[in-house]
Amino acid sequence: MEEMYKTVNKVTVSNEAKEKLIWKEWDKRIKKCGETINKMVDKFYKKLTNKMWTRIANKKLFYIDGEVVDENRKDIKLLIIDTTRFIIGSDNLTDEIEKGVNSRYLNINEARFIFYEQKYQSPILDTDRNRIVFITKILEDTVKEKLEEMVNSGRGIKIEMKGIKSDSAIYTGNNWHWFLISNGCETRADSSFSGIGLQVINITEYSNKLETFFLNNLIPEGFSKNEEELYKDCIGLYNDGYLSFGDAGQIKLTDKFTKMIYDGNYKELAGVSFLRSDIEKFLFNSDNAVQLTGDIEQIVFSDYLDCDFKRAGIDKYDNKLLEDAGRGHWELWENSNSKDNEGNLIKFDKPLVARNPIADIHWDGVVGIDFGTKSTVVVYQDGDAHMYPMRVGSGNYRKEVRVTDYENPTVMQFINLGRFMEMYKAKEGRPDTLWEDVNISHTAAEALKTASSEKFYSFFSDLKQWCGDKNRQVRIRDTKGVERTLPAFTEMEEGGFDPIELYAYFLGLFINNMHRGIFLDYILSFPVTYEKAVRDKILKSFRDGLWKSLPVQVHNDEEVLKKFRVAQGASEPAAYAACALKEYGFNPGEGEKVLYGIFDFGGGTTDFDFGLWRTPENDRERRRYDYVIEHFGASGDQYLGGENLLELLAFSIFKNNHSKLREADISFTRPHGCENFPGSESLVKESQEAKLNTKQLMETVRGLWEHNNPEQIKNIESGAVKVNLFSNKGERVQNFELKTDKAELEGILRDRIKEGVDNFFNALKLNFARNDVAECDCVNIFLAGNSSKSPVVWQLFEEQIKERTDDLNKKRAEKGEETDAGHLYYKIFPPLGVTEEDIKGQAGSAVKVEGAIKKSDGNNAGVKKSSPSKNTLELKPTGKTGVAYGLLLCRKGGKIKDVPEKKQDEETKFKYYLGCEVKGKFNTIVNTSIKYGQWVLFIDASVDEFDIYYTSSPNCTTNQLDIDAGSVFLKKCSIKEENDEADIYIRTVAPTVVEYVVATEEGIKQQKYIEEPVRVELG
Repeated sequence: MEEMYKTVNKVTVSNEAKEKLIWKEWDKRIKKCGETINKMVDKFYKKLTNKMWTRIANKKLFYIDGEVVDENRKDIKLLIIDTTRFIIGSDNLTDEIEKGVNSRYLNINEARFIFYEQKYQSPILDTDRNRIVFITKILEDTVKEKLEEMVNSGRGIKIEMKGIKSDSAIYTGNNWHWFLISNGCETRADSSFSGIGLQVINITEYSNKLETFFLNNLIPEGFSKNEEELYKDCIGLYNDGYLSFGDAGQIKLTDKFTKMIYDGNYKELAGVSFLRSDIEKFLFNSDNAVQLTGDIEQIVFSDYLDCDFKRAGIDKYDNKLLEDAGRGHWELWENSNSKDNEGNLIKFDKPLVARNPIADIHWDGVVGIDFGTKSTVVVYQDGDAHMYPMRVGSGNYRKEVRVTDYENPTVMQFINLGRFMEMYKAKEGRPDTLWEDVNISHTAAEALKTASSEKFYSFFSDLKQWCGDKNRQVRIRDTKGVERTLPAFTEMEEGGFDPIELYAYFLGLFINNMHRGIFLDYILSFPVTYEKAVRDKILKSFRDGLWKSLPVQVHNDEEVLKKFRVAQGASEPAAYAACALKEYGFNPGEGEKVLYGIFDFGGGTTDFDFGLWRTPENDRERRRYDYVIEHFGASGDQYLGGENLLELLAFSIFKNNHSKLREADISFTRPHGCENFPGSESLVKESQEAKLNTKQLMETVRGLWEHNNPEQIKNIESGAVKVNLFSNKGERVQNFELKTDKAELEGILRDRIKEGVDNFFNALKLNFARNDVAECDCVNIFLAGNSSKSPVVWQLFEEQIKERTDDLNKKRAEKGEETDAGHLYYKIFPPLGVTEEDIKGQAGSAVKVEGAIKKSDGNNAGVKKSSPSKNTLELKPTGKTGVAYGLLLCRKGGKIKDVPEKKQDEETKFKYYLGCEVKGKFNTIVNTSIKYGQWVLFIDASVDEFDIYYTSSPNCTTNQLDIDAGSVFLKKCSIKEENDEADIYIRTVAPTVVEYVVATEEGIKQQKYIEEPVRVELG
């Protein structure tokens, strides 16, 4: 069995930590150097404070400090000639005196103290022969005679010094002492003299004695050779500004010295090497263990404990992860014996705990991912029947859990994409990428709210829309100004920059970390309209990104590779259907079938799913499954979503303020389904300023749609809103006022949602009829998605249900069938986690809900309330998280058998209804259920041009959809020659591709065509 834990004392550190360690060692050595120098300083002070005379080693001088013997003689701090080493002469007397320092002659008081009172201290006096007298005046011309007379009479001084010599002819023999008076002294008869002719330098003390010595380049005698060399180095460093003195007299190494060390311009001082190469040799690849002190520990530990915080903003790990024998760190396991980074390998005197990441694999775990337009949800199961939502957009696990934590915004921000991709590609698993370079979810979403115009393209919030639209190109520009243009998702080059892979990588980091462990089994949901090529590409991108989030050790294990799986699960509405039916407690008896319809109203699209829920029909099914869900068909409203509605509101407001916007040179975007208006060509643009303006206004009116911001609603009711916009020049326009009409905006919401509800019921009727299911058997309608929480949605369904119920009863009566006024043909259920009372309470004065809202749990035996208790809210499925829960319920090996309309490896059905115009209405000729390759008569070939109208709206099946509706599109086609005897046939060949051909009816049967088939791409 493979080892799962081990202790290590050699670990690899990052380049960043390596630099910190080197600098820390530099600081330690600088400190050690300062301590060594100050020890020398202490020794010097002892020498200075113990005696009055200090012999100077590098100059023929003595330093005299009168304060040593008498604190009242602080004035006597002198440098005096050392006569035992100096030849007296008028020409070279000042050779030992520093340039720029003024010398003078010893005065009487100084002479009295030095040569009389303290004569036994002096090393230059011959005290056995010395006699001292004082000179007061020189009056005669004959100096020598008068001096002798003055000395003999006691009015002069005679000082006999050891070993003194004179190089002057005047002073020979025993008259050397006359020099003390005569050298440099005026000899006129009437001149006065109050000193002695022995030159001295008066020392002005700075902060301390040592600074005085440094300034005068004085080296005291008594140092060892090494001490003297260090002392000399210090003098040079002081004079160059690299050393200074503190108030207490200690030496301090200045910032200038530290910088010189860091810059590599100083090799050694006080026996301490500052060479980077020596420091690296000491710290790394050395057999000597570095002491794991507090500061070193902090650097090394933070390298490991902050690893996922740097990658994804995930909470830092605690120190015990590295020290507890039962825990341990994945990357210690990987890096302890790494040969790739030997230059970063450091050995410690204290062992750390490494953990094999394979020990943290949840072998029985499975993760469901609902990759949504506006937000992404992750749910997991681990070794038991319980399913839990997972916070994947925020790494702050210590904060209180909120429901919104499980709905993670599907948005990315690119800050330094170049550096991120370089680091991303540098390592096979868990690369050292930085959250500060690229981030996702809540962090990116918050940054987008306050983004400036120039940063707009650094955000990518249309990931899912880009995947599903083969005609959409995307431009990305990070905040460093590096720009990339992405082709359609399915045209992305293999191995290139793939935002979906990067988004999955970040999801993987939040799922797989040392807080949670490692999961290998993933299930993804897809919209029902996604083509097989798109589904396969998304699976590949998620597989690559999730795999990248796993440790290298996991990558290298063959058993793990066999278990790692990223698979397609049930479609999004089908997964929600399974979850809702189970949560609402539908438990059909033997042979009973529960009909259902899903209205999944999300942020970007609305998906429909229709089918039935039943118990297993035979023993084989019963042994494996509790329930079976069969799907009749699926459809949807591609451009109905919460964000789409906000775009419509923003466009309407901009349109109503077009004159003011034109004057301010402000542009905006036109959403799908909206028509141009006179003068719109100067206002509607696809620029970054226009897109950002639309986003800003959407946020300003969001409260009207989501009923979560009373202040926004109040502003709209007042007739005007203020919003920060950008001119076409990119200049910010603060608090730009736009007029609003609340009633008009509510009408836009209602009309567009009503179109979606009508689409749903038309699709329901079409799919049920196609599967020979009687609509009157009662259909349970489940609302899903956050947008379905709107009371407008509930009200429109109630109205539609009443209208259709009346119509069905009327038709039954016309057929002579019995009708039951109490029979419910449709039952409506709110999104999971929401009650009818919640929806009704949201309406307030904004939307009037007609009639009483029936309680959903009162209409069906065994159906339980959908609203969970508050203390378990985060564990229960909601209208948004239900899809992810349903993925796990319908997984292979689960207790619910999912029978899809089409197998997962099959191509999705044709996306559009095809038709022609009849009196301004869309007349349906080809519907979405047609089999690929089946020729259908479209129009005669008597004219060489014709139009193909197409739409994804099921409302067209009534043949009452206006041809100029925003959901209807036109493709102009032509044939080579007109032919009155032939017709034009059309067939579907791919989800968005058709072919048409000119042929006769017999020719179609025999596959003999008058002209070759022509391929047409729709959408």
